[in-house]
Amino acid sequence: MASSSMQLGNVCMYLGRWVEAEKWGNDCFSRFKGLGEDFNLGSIHNYFGVLFMVKGNWKNAIDHFNKSLRAIKNIENESSFTLICKTYNNLGILQKDLGEYDMALEYYLKSLKVSQDTKNILSEAIVYNNLEEAYFLKGEYDTALEHYRRCMEVSTEISSVDIIAEVSKNTAELYMKTDELNAAIEHCQSSLWVLETFNARLEISEICRIFGGIYLRKGDFEQSEKYFERGIAIAEELDARPYLANTCYEYSRLLLARGEKERSKEYLVRSYALYEEVGSIKPLKKVWKAMVEVGYSTDVEE
Repeated sequence: MASSSMQLGNVCMYLGRWVEAEKWGNDCFSRFKGLGEDFNLGSIHNYFGVLFMVKGNWKNAIDHFNKSLRAIKNIENESSFTLICKTYNNLGILQKDLGEYDMALEYYLKSLKVSQDTKNILSEAIVYNNLEEAYFLKGEYDTALEHYRRCMEVSTEISSVDIIAEVSKNTAELYMKTDELNAAIEHCQSSLWVLETFNARLEISEICRIFGGIYLRKGDFEQSEKYFERGIAIAEELDARPYLANTCYEYSRLLLARGEKERSKEYLVRSYALYEEVGSIKPLKKVWKAMVEVGYSTDVEE
């Protein structure tokens, strides 16, 4: 019964239904706690870590991820090794969202080592995808492409459609930054098709942000706005604050390019407030710089 509650919770989380996901998680936690099984407790702590991370509650997310690792540290079987890979990987994602890319790489590499030592190809593919994104965010595009190629090789071995969709999303952003815009659109379209098939709304909001950025670079403001507004609407509905902060920032750049300086300021202020709320320090500096560029002053301090 407890495992069924977690499965239902994972479905709700995938669909962005956070209240229901938390309800099923709490139900599962009370059952696992009564059983006193370390692996199950590790699983539910990882579950709650992901739930808090998506909502931008970094402190609680880190606490649950660390509790997950402590719960399973003395268990040596395939399931526990897979959970260790997931938890290190999730800690890497969290640090990436905070803008701490070097620390993210440390966690990803820990996850990769366990994946390779235990021949867990699925976990290995997931980590290569996240390594690609981290190196991309650091501006190390050649290294990012190396990890993209490795991820595609591993993903093809296991025919993992959802991982390929995630890789296509990250690669689209990489191609956008290097101004290979047609290739970026192709990868975005491939990813969006898969994500819409599975109604993965949180990831769809991210794809919309990337699409918006691509069309902004192409000078197609109408298409850019369409995707940014869709991404913002989904992130708002899901209360996914880190995602909303990212898209509001990108949308402000479109508004500025279109000469709508005051509206650009509004979205920059909104992005700043969201980053501040969730404690993302490095993105705050990026947004503050943009606010100064549009003449914002006094009400917000760096």
